[in-house]
Amino acid sequence: MFYTPVYVYSSVVNTGLFIGVFSHPAGVRLGSGKSVFCLKRLLKVYGSWSEARKYVVFTAEELLQLARGGGVRAVLWDDVGVWSHHCPKGFRGYLPEVRERVGRLYLTASGPSALPSWLRRELDYYVYIYRPHPFLGPTQLPPGTARAYVLRGELRKYAEPEAVITFRLHFPFYREYGQMREEYVSRALKLLARSLGSCGGR
Repeated sequence: MFYTPVYVYSSVVNTGLFIGVFSHPAGVRLGSGKSVFCLKRLLKVYGSWSEARKYVVFTAEELLQLARGGGVRAVLWDDVGVWSHHCPKGFRGYLPEVRERVGRLYLTASGPSALPSWLRRELDYYVYIYRPHPFLGPTQLPPGTARAYVLRGELRKYAEPEAVITFRLHFPFYREYGQMREEYVSRALKLLARSLGSCGGR
């Protein structure tokens, strides 16, 4: 039996942990429950959605702004696989400051390879979210749940997880979160279109 580590799950305040949250390659890649897992962690830490939502960020600039306030218990940097490739110049140099001022930083992406190598090297823990493909038939997981595997490094064959956490995919404030995220999805699409247009013009 695995016991849930306090550094990933509980409201205990830690110092400078970077936790990457990815889709497990054996399950669905989109909609696996990565953001829900992290949002539930923030809700546990802050006690209310009105407070927790203040600590959901999408860009490096927002993360630095929060970190500079100091004494931040937990932050979700969502869709890092997209936004970390649009970081302002010199952002890497601020990571020690972020680590010092933020207790736990959750970073979501489809997989570790979606992160730039300089950011991937900073991760202390890897959490792989497994949600089975719906067309595979019955599984050992109860309906409406996913499973998180917590490891010290990237997923390897025979790697023993430090914890296995089964959680419900329902999040009561997901609609409000979705409205927050939609703005950034639109911005990311514009950045992509601009990048493709630049490549086509060469």
